[in-house]
Formats: sequence, structure tokens, C-alpha cells
Amino acid sequence: MTLPQHLSQSNEWFTPPDVIEAARATLGGTIELDPASCFEANQIVKAERYYTEADDGFTKEWRGTTLCNPPGGKRKPCAQYPTKSNAAAWFWKLLYEAFAGRVTAGVFVGFNIELLRNGQGLGSSFSPLSFPLCVPSKRLQFGGAPHPTHANAIIYLGPKPRVFEREFKHIGQVRL
Repeated sequence: MTLPQHLSQSNEWFTPPDVIEAARATLGGTIELDPASCFEANQIVKAERYYTEADDGFTKEWRGTTLCNPPGGKRKPCAQYPTKSNAAAWFWKLLYEAFAGRVTAGVFVGFNIELLRNGQGLGSSFSPLSFPLCVPSKRLQFGGAPHPTHANAIIYLGPKPRVFEREFKHIGQVRL
């Protein structure tokens, strides 16, 4: 039996530990915020602060070094984030917080096709391809997922792209 690759039965797909450790090293040793998390996931992420689904981290101000692995699925578009893609909206939220000076550096984990397709053309000259990017050499095994999902992209917003390259090159090809 072939299992579908795009199931959305749960949004509790935890970031793989090797991605977390590479992100932590890239972000200077500390993840200050995980805006889309839960208590169980934060036992591995060890963010100083995290927002749960009940907190609705998408609506909060983000500050400091941030690791964002957003929930999948669709959302209702709004004026600030006019996309149905949840991943693209969370990417734009990270970008907004970084440009506002509140996020000092961020690592974003998203499904590559959805993010790259839907993250373009939202009224900005920036797209996910405007930033350092890692394309994992194999599908990532997220905690909570029964098998590796579809392909991913890991995007870095911050002042140390060479550190991102060094820390993520064991996961896949990095483009600065």
C-alpha cells in the first residue's frame, strides 16, 4: 500500500533534532523564540519562549533569535498576508518581524514547493529565494509524522550567512 505524502491529519510535526541543532548553532547557541510550538516539542527545541496553538503565535510580536516550523494547511488571507498558504504567511510574518527589527535572526523550515510557489508575489520584492537557503538532500523525518513528508526548504534571515552554510551543509545543499 502506498501512503500519500501530503496528509494533514495533524499539525504536530516536530522539527528534526539535527535541524534544531544546526539552527541553534546558526543562531548563536540560543533559540529565543519558537512561535509555533507546544510543550512536548519545546523539550527538544529548548526555546526560551514558545507559543502554542492556543497562544496563536502568528498574532504575537516576535523577538530575538527565532526558529519557525509553522503548521501546514491553508488559512484565510488577510490584507497583511494575502495568501491561503499557512507556510507562506508564517514566512512573511518572520520577514515582517525581522524588518521591524524585533527578530535578530531566524531559521524557517517549510515545505519547499508550497513555500517557494506561494511565497512569491505578495506585494514585496522579497521571496524565499532572496535569502540563504538549504535544500535537504533527503526528505526530513519530522517527529509525529509516520514517514518522511514531502521535500523541504530551510531559509535563513540574519547577519551570518556563512555560519548558516557551515551548520546546514551536512543536511543538504546550501545557497547563499
